[in-house]
Amino acid sequence: MRISNIAREQFIGPRQLNICKIACDIGLSPGTLRAVFTPMVPAGVASVICEARLGAGEAASATIEGEGLKPVGNEPWVQGNAQIVLPVAAGVEGADTVTCSVRYDDDGEQKMIEREFAVRIEPMIEPPETEVRAAWTHSHAIEDADDIFSRMAAGGLNAAIMRVRRGETAYFDSAMGPVVKLPFENENFMAETLAATAEHGIDVHCYVNNFPIGSKDSEFAQQLLAEGRWQKNPKGEDIDWLCPSDPRNVELVRDAMVELAEDYDLAGVQYDFIRFPNSQGCFCERCRARFEERIGHAVANWPTDVVEGGELYEQYTDARCDHITNAVRITSAAIREVNPNVEITAAVFAMAPEKARHTVGQAWAEWAHEGLIDALCPMSYVYDTAAYEQLLGVIMEAIEGTVPIYAGIGVRSGNGVMRYPEEMAAKINIVRRLGLPGFAMFCVTPKTDVPETILIPLRESVLAGDGRE
Repeated sequence: MRISNIAREQFIGPRQLNICKIACDIGLSPGTLRAVFTPMVPAGVASVICEARLGAGEAASATIEGEGLKPVGNEPWVQGNAQIVLPVAAGVEGADTVTCSVRYDDDGEQKMIEREFAVRIEPMIEPPETEVRAAWTHSHAIEDADDIFSRMAAGGLNAAIMRVRRGETAYFDSAMGPVVKLPFENENFMAETLAATAEHGIDVHCYVNNFPIGSKDSEFAQQLLAEGRWQKNPKGEDIDWLCPSDPRNVELVRDAMVELAEDYDLAGVQYDFIRFPNSQGCFCERCRARFEERIGHAVANWPTDVVEGGELYEQYTDARCDHITNAVRITSAAIREVNPNVEITAAVFAMAPEKARHTVGQAWAEWAHEGLIDALCPMSYVYDTAAYEQLLGVIMEAIEGTVPIYAGIGVRSGNGVMRYPEEMAAKINIVRRLGLPGFAMFCVTPKTDVPETILIPLRESVLAGDGRE
């Protein structure tokens, strides 16, 4: 960064020095790079000139006039916003630099701040004829099915992965019940959804939050608690998740997934939260009894011997994983019996397999190798492009081509928010360069501007075609 004609002590700290950022450090060729400016300048400045340039190319500029500069709290500073989109020509490849600068006049003195950003330019991989382009969504938010699915299709998507149940709580007219009554009419929700998705060419996959309790204060949830079917942490405190060591809970998981596969014309069903909440579950007396039976002797110091650092920790990790895998094995077999054509997928923790096993008891690599699932959807909501590519590489290495991987892309997740089409373009290009057959965005729910701000700008380039043969 270069600061001209202004002393560093005159700045109010990193907020003013951080004049801009690059929306994504990967630019596609042909494509664009985007510089996002948020300059902070002294109050009274009439205008701010923002400039950006790729390599030795011609600079592009944007001016923020005085009325676009807003006060910053009670400080004697104002701040504005501007964006500059830099075209990347076809046939360009390799490392480069984007140089950004801010200039303004402060009481007759010209001042400038300049920053440089390293970027990588890579060829845009042409959209394949066949590609899964999915978005997760939530049924409890969909009041107008035609609206959201028409906008998904307009944005270039061809599949929706829709949550319809959380534990014992259904968001549609489930024969299993109990059913949550939403602010809008939902008795005909599935029929209306399937009609809208068929009209707009969207494949429907329904997913279930398998082990969390849906509405923990409901009469049914409290009945489950009274029956000892909730999980417990190492302190013996209740966790509002179904314990997978209880066969009754596995039956509930199975029946919820089978109902979807058997009663509705779906492209797929998906496991979600098919795991423990974290390393703190489950340590109930039933889990203890099952484990002691497994190892052939009593555990003298429960749970000290089985938590991390305990002498039986690795063995208990195996037991926890086997409880979850047993639920997948039983459920997938039942799904295939009633509907052998439905695709069974799993949304899983995107991390090294051993870490997933130890943290949440989720042995997803084993599920793939055993053929318990048809495809894997890692929740790889990582925003740094290098880290994203590295993570997908770890997952691919563990799966070894046994099942397709639909790479998760975090549009709006607990890890952050994607705001610019260049971010999505770069992630999709990485997915294609790695040879993966598709991606799944998290998430698109009403009311949303994601298709308009993220997908529509890519419709004629990265998302050309419909991903169908």
